[in-house]
Amino acid sequence: RGLAQEPGDWVLAAETKAFWDCPKPVIMAVNGMAVGGGANIALANFADVVFASKTAKFTYPFAKLGITPELGSSLVIPFVVGMSKAKEIMLGGEWFSADEAKQMGLVSDVLAPEALLPHAVNFA
Repeated sequence: RGLAQEPGDWVLAAETKAFWDCPKPVIMAVNGMAVGGGANIALANFADVVFASKTAKFTYPFAKLGITPELGSSLVIPFVVGMSKAKEIMLGGEWFSADEAKQMGLVSDVLAPEALLPHAVNFA
């Protein structure tokens, strides 16, 4: 299928393009921690609609780990949150809440954990 990581492809280009080329709407429900690539998949424009629980939290720890952000996050996040906020998120590596993600336009709605999945399924 061409989705295996190519040697030296640290940004996961094939995997990123597979998400972007998905022919069907993608609805995501985040209930818990989304770290690095998990945060990218949830927040970096891979889904058409993202819902998060009040207990969800996100971080981009790449700079703290001394590695390159993958899955197009350093390209996409500035378009969503603005360059200054993107640099803060990507370089700072601090945790941020679902409410903060909603304020930045990264998630559509924040719900109680028990309401999250029923809401996402109903929306879909």
